[in-house]
Amino acid sequence: MKHPHALLLASLLACLSLPEVKSQDTAQLPDSSITYQFSNLQDSVPVSRTVHLLEEGDPQIKLEVNSEWDLEASGWVYTTREEDHFDKSGNELLHLESSWDSDLGDWRGKKKNLRTYDEAGNLTVQEYYGGGVDDQGKFTWILGSKSTLVYDSAGNSTNAVHYQGDADANWVPVDSFVFVRDSLAPNETYQYRWSVEGKSWSLFVCKQSQEEWNSEGLVSSKTGFRKDRLEEEWLPYDSISYSYTPEGSRSQELDFFWSEGSGTWQPEKKVEHNFVDSLNMKILARYKWDAIAGSWVGYSLVLGSLYEDSREYVVLGSWNVTGDAILWMSKTVKEFHPEGRTLSKNSYSWDANLNDWLNSSLSTYHYDENQRLFLEEIYAWISGESEFELDKKVYHYYSGDLSGETTFLEPSPGTLMVYPNPVENLLFVSASGQIAWIDVLNIKGQKLFSTYDRPINTSDLSKGFYLIQVHLEDGTVQTRKVIKR
Repeated sequence: MKHPHALLLASLLACLSLPEVKSQDTAQLPDSSITYQFSNLQDSVPVSRTVHLLEEGDPQIKLEVNSEWDLEASGWVYTTREEDHFDKSGNELLHLESSWDSDLGDWRGKKKNLRTYDEAGNLTVQEYYGGGVDDQGKFTWILGSKSTLVYDSAGNSTNAVHYQGDADANWVPVDSFVFVRDSLAPNETYQYRWSVEGKSWSLFVCKQSQEEWNSEGLVSSKTGFRKDRLEEEWLPYDSISYSYTPEGSRSQELDFFWSEGSGTWQPEKKVEHNFVDSLNMKILARYKWDAIAGSWVGYSLVLGSLYEDSREYVVLGSWNVTGDAILWMSKTVKEFHPEGRTLSKNSYSWDANLNDWLNSSLSTYHYDENQRLFLEEIYAWISGESEFELDKKVYHYYSGDLSGETTFLEPSPGTLMVYPNPVENLLFVSASGQIAWIDVLNIKGQKLFSTYDRPINTSDLSKGFYLIQVHLEDGTVQTRKVIKR
């Protein structure tokens, strides 16, 4: 479930002028990722797994399957799955989300989004469905909403119609919009409402937008006018004015609404981009107008950002009850490689009593010789000991690394676990029985060395395949194949 502030936070981030930074998300997608939980070196076990599958063709299909580790069964249990289809131009045709139904032993659909495009690549139809059951208790897709769009020769939308699904699985029109664009005149939008009883469209409201520009060619204001089907004249209803720094960055947005009673513009909301000396960074803050007090009152989230010396600083806060002071909540500091790869992410929480930032967590990112992310180490801050402690490791696996063979090998189900696999340095071995000793063999079965120590240090081994032969106190011997990077 997404955090309720996730969408707002994304919109705030979009408003900030940060330099473009390439992260590991833009790199080659791993075939799989496995997260291990570390309570101590002996009890570290898998927690979750994500497998990525890519099927080239028309359409191109991308599949992401998530699983959780079942301790009792010593195996993976499916949880969720996402499937995306793309055409040759990269346009998304289908997005499907499913969850695993353990009773049925199959996937059950949760959300489905279908998209259709014209020859120019413009989105013409978009449909949303939700998973449900019919009268017989069988799974079925329930109609959610639908939109159709029409474009002119320049690719501008001229018409849009919105629908809602009814109980009889029919698409019922709701709204229709006609967009009139003219470079020599204000843009106009005509909204129509569908009458179910009369089965016809009727004009609901007309809107007009007028823009003004400053001497530098930047938009200085946008004013909206409207009229309904009974009015002949355009009446103002909202306006936004923009201010800029000498460098051309937006510094302020002022929203006004038209008061018919006074016949004047009244302030409503404000967005400011201010530099805060105490933080040494620029913050984005939102305000609303308190008509009784006659002043601006802060509301919503407050976001600050700074990119400096290959580091990105982001702080998040909120306003107090009276809206006159910012309460800081969290801070994140990311460090980047000169080529753009993320090297670390340090998270902090604000302590109001100490009036200072306190460590919360630390993530470090490690890359292979092909600059692909293969390991994330996640540390939790132990306040009592004033130090970080390893909490989780996330290993990313890619196919074709060694002689075209896949390097994704699951932790083996059963009593014996050997991980991570592939291994870079330390190889962990755990079993339900008492381990007597461990032999490390080459792929031909020739013993290289024996050890009583765990984890096993494999840093001196060459890249390739090896056999880990585990001897238990009860005399049984179990063998696992591992890959050394």
